[in-house]
Amino acid sequence: MKKIQTSIDDSKIHTPNMWDEDGVTLKRVVAMDALTGWATGPIIDSFHGMIALADSKYRTPGEYRKSTLQDGKSVELGKTNEFIHPTVQYRKEHLREDAYRPLALDKFERKEERGKVKQQDGSTKEVVVGFKWVKKDKTASIPEWKIAADSMERACVASPTSRAWLGTLDQKMGVQSPLTLTLAAKA
Repeated sequence: MKKIQTSIDDSKIHTPNMWDEDGVTLKRVVAMDALTGWATGPIIDSFHGMIALADSKYRTPGEYRKSTLQDGKSVELGKTNEFIHPTVQYRKEHLREDAYRPLALDKFERKEERGKVKQQDGSTKEVVVGFKWVKKDKTASIPEWKIAADSMERACVASPTSRAWLGTLDQKMGVQSPLTLTLAAKA
């Protein structure tokens, strides 16, 4: 539990302490994310024991285009279906940089993808249709996963903080979900 406390960025939460003096009682809503398993919980590193003896290599998202076979022949891999999950951005916004800084995405920036959507009256409107993570040198671009409006994953988002963040993301992209309806009712 103390690991969770040290990884939450006080400057972005706007409340003083996460724990009461007894070290057990939660005082901050965002900690609910960690306890319910959405985005801010500790990442368990499985790179221990015998696995660590094999050495490690950082992932290189967007660069899995070719592979070398055992006979030395190089082959094109084709489409890899890589995605970046929206929780990456959520963690970047809600956790301190020293607690969450994925080195594999260090050279990537999250960018809006815009497109035109036809309105009921026949007119078109430019809206955010998604996000993509673009490598700063422009050699790779990876789409951000879209959490379906009726998915089980969305149903597991439990804390008010994470639900509000996901609802705002839905609003931006024009997704009609229970979260956007809740936000619209509050407005």
